[in-house]
Amino acid sequence: MTDPTPHISDLIVVLGDTPTCDPAALLRDRPGLEGSRVDRSDTAWGAVFVQTTFGAPAPPIGDGRPVFVGRPVVRGSVPSGPMSPETFVQRAGGLGSAPSEISESLSGMFAAFEFDARACRILTDRMGFRPVYIGRDRRGAVRAIGTHAETVASVSGTDDRIDAVSVAELLVHNDITFPYTTRETMRELPPASFTSVSAPDGDVSTRVLWEPVEPTEFPPASTMRARVRDAMLEAGRDLTRGCERIGVLLSGGADSRAVLGSVLAATGDPSAVTGLTYVTRENNETRVAARVAQAGGCRHELVVRDEGYFPGLLGRGPALLGCELRGNCHGLGVADNGLADRFDVVIGGQLSDTMLKDHFVDITTRARLRRAGVKQRVRQAIPGLRRPLPVSPPGHTTGRARLEPMLTEPLRRAVRARRAERLANVQRIRPRTGAVWHRFWPCSRQDDSAHTLGNARIMVADTLFAHTAIIEVASDLSLEARLGGVPANGAIADVCGPLVEVENANTGLPIDASDADVRRAKRQRTVRPGTAQASQGDDAPWNAVDTSWVDPRVMQQRAPEWARARRSLADSDATRFLDAIIGRGGGVMIGAYQDDLPSNTNHIAVQIALWLDRVLQRNRPAAGEVAQTQPADSR
Repeated sequence: MTDPTPHISDLIVVLGDTPTCDPAALLRDRPGLEGSRVDRSDTAWGAVFVQTTFGAPAPPIGDGRPVFVGRPVVRGSVPSGPMSPETFVQRAGGLGSAPSEISESLSGMFAAFEFDARACRILTDRMGFRPVYIGRDRRGAVRAIGTHAETVASVSGTDDRIDAVSVAELLVHNDITFPYTTRETMRELPPASFTSVSAPDGDVSTRVLWEPVEPTEFPPASTMRARVRDAMLEAGRDLTRGCERIGVLLSGGADSRAVLGSVLAATGDPSAVTGLTYVTRENNETRVAARVAQAGGCRHELVVRDEGYFPGLLGRGPALLGCELRGNCHGLGVADNGLADRFDVVIGGQLSDTMLKDHFVDITTRARLRRAGVKQRVRQAIPGLRRPLPVSPPGHTTGRARLEPMLTEPLRRAVRARRAERLANVQRIRPRTGAVWHRFWPCSRQDDSAHTLGNARIMVADTLFAHTAIIEVASDLSLEARLGGVPANGAIADVCGPLVEVENANTGLPIDASDADVRRAKRQRTVRPGTAQASQGDDAPWNAVDTSWVDPRVMQQRAPEWARARRSLADSDATRFLDAIIGRGGGVMIGAYQDDLPSNTNHIAVQIALWLDRVLQRNRPAAGEVAQTQPADSR
């Protein structure tokens, strides 16, 4: 690679004596990271384990240099020219000297660490894209700090202290309320915060540096298109500065096209850019993506996945990430194809819908906002024509609370209380848009963040829509401006230039089509001629789709890997643990696909059970302790 800077996937700080587990082995023994190195640095108060995937070895610990997990960039230009984040922090006097100024100037998905003989200091990124966890031992003392939850829990000696309320949340909502985790003794640090952990006593002091405070008056939606466009172009410049080989995760949709357009505008050199498109079976999306790359004048390469790739993610995803989210990490396909070290950076379009559009606006609110037209007002005013507002179904990301009745009564009460408390806290900062921001602030809790977290571990990855300029725009978007993603889609069309002429593979329409036309196309959507379709005797019919993804319902019902996983969990400690969480019982939930529940609920249930089974088996000698974590009450 052209950049010798080490790419650090994860970092673990151990306070006190060497733990009984081997942190280096836990970090290294994960899919996509088998060839990585883990360096240990001993200190007077413990040890630091740094996992390096690419580039130079990790810098020495305790010499005053910051250590970055992930890929921060210095925002904008400085008078002296491009500057590395390490140099920028050192010139500022270190993390502890000017944490607010450093936080404002660094953009991206990262966690920064700094060590000396007295303390470990930590700076988290603006939106908590890369989480940092603090784990306490059974006496309540801080024992471990780090970016990989499973290793932090193991080092802390509390791997088996399962938080049943968090498991229930994960099952129903596909996320866990900040700052809780799957372990009772582990918490996540706030986003945009500076934390000092004194050594060796482990006293923790945290200061929040920034919050997405809602404006007293939202800018008019008509002005936001230009702001979104300018933010995307700024992000493209910052993310590609100094890069000679750039990969862009390119689907046939609009968001990845915005990434490509921003990157091409920043570099002015299509030969430096390669579009990377995931594919199991070539289909409509791959053909559209190839035409987009051709329109941009850049190379195009398929990231080929075998027919068993998606069923295999049931094991590989959580093995890489842990069980804080549903472990769908599609970037493992990049590593499987030997592409992870081919590029200075691989940039994706994840989080566009989250940051700039209405992905987390519930369907009732969308319908209410759309009823501003004359036709709808007349219909609403006449009783015979009045129609009730639609509600989000349980399968929609904003409708999952409707699944809470599947929980046992004590867990249902605990989940509702926890989420209501967090929502109230968010609404103090964002009174009108708190229900939306509650679902993705911090972004480590956004229910699809497994993609960004996985990509950032196995390759030098970034996301255009994680840039600070995008976050600033997102903070100023009203619900009306988010509706249909109108300003964002207009900005994407502005950035794309000639790429706009290729239709959106998801709708068959131009990418600058109106919101109304897009909604009409989605209602009428059918499989297009020439796309991959299942044939009689197909061994993997779940792959017969017209996108880069999969039919999850068919996969979970028919893939042999899923059948084996369900059989392996029959009469297990894991299903018995779930008996106290799931009203229908863990054995019923795991034993067969539940047709009355969404596919993602079925998915996360089996993932949780497999994870629980591994944790409980690892800690079988401490069965008495495990029994104490059984959810006998709401706690």
